[in-house]
Amino acid sequence: MCIGSGSSVFWPKPLIISCVTSSQPDSAVGLPPNSSDAGTGWDVDTEDLPRQTAGYFLRIGSIYVHGQPTPAEKPDDAPDMLNFCAFLETKLEQAGKIPKRDRTRERLRIAAVRVLDERGYHTMRAIDVTEAAGLAEGSFYVYFKSKLDISVDILQSYFLEFLSLAAASDRGMGRLEAIQAVNRRWLQVAAANPGITRCVLQTSSEVPEIAELVTRFDRVWNERVLAGAERRGGAEVSLLAVHMLGGMMDEITRRLLVYPDPQLVAKVQDVGADLDAVADAASAVWHRILYPGLPLDAELSDPARALAGRL
Repeated sequence: MCIGSGSSVFWPKPLIISCVTSSQPDSAVGLPPNSSDAGTGWDVDTEDLPRQTAGYFLRIGSIYVHGQPTPAEKPDDAPDMLNFCAFLETKLEQAGKIPKRDRTRERLRIAAVRVLDERGYHTMRAIDVTEAAGLAEGSFYVYFKSKLDISVDILQSYFLEFLSLAAASDRGMGRLEAIQAVNRRWLQVAAANPGITRCVLQTSSEVPEIAELVTRFDRVWNERVLAGAERRGGAEVSLLAVHMLGGMMDEITRRLLVYPDPQLVAKVQDVGADLDAVADAASAVWHRILYPGLPLDAELSDPARALAGRL
């Protein structure tokens, strides 16, 4: 079994996934042209897609995802994505009667997440995955070509689920609150999935297939952040600047959660900060870049303010 989970801020409606052909870049997020929110910086050419009146489209590779996230109470029996392994296990349990082939494939994916958590990508072997799944070793190659193949498959699902989780409408939030929601969720999910987080950090500069997937995810995520800032009257910040802000969160994740830096950990502990306070401190820095000259429109906790310094 997988250990650890958290509570979701919202529960998204099911996503409709379809593969289509488009001339758009490899990553795009947008509202359909006929949406009342079109023109806010989220537009993509959706001529080949079903017309929708609200929601968003996400493309990673050839996959378009349409969803309509709704701030709402999560159903009691709905799986929680914070811990991805537990999320996949619960989805499989709730799937009911499905073809044996699909169930076996999902058992291998769940087992691979466990192995990534325990051993890491570089030492993971196919036999480790099949043993964790309670399956014969040869079954692995019926569904996946290699450990890279299954790792890319897992990461693509992980990124899509994370984007779905984080896509709750923030139109009612203020400037700082919206940034805090993004950065808190990022650190919460990273902390709940140390194996996947470590896999991304280890391989994104070494394995071209994973590097490409991470680049696409970053582009989608950064475009969403930029669009949100533009809606709130932010400065004309370049996508590169937003990418640099995202890099800040990557480095915090690396030095606090994956490869802890004793000095940084001690600094956080000295001021009594938890992960949310760390995210809030980073959010104050983001606010200064995205909204130069504007004061913070929400209060920081004392630990977050201590970490952020005098802003």
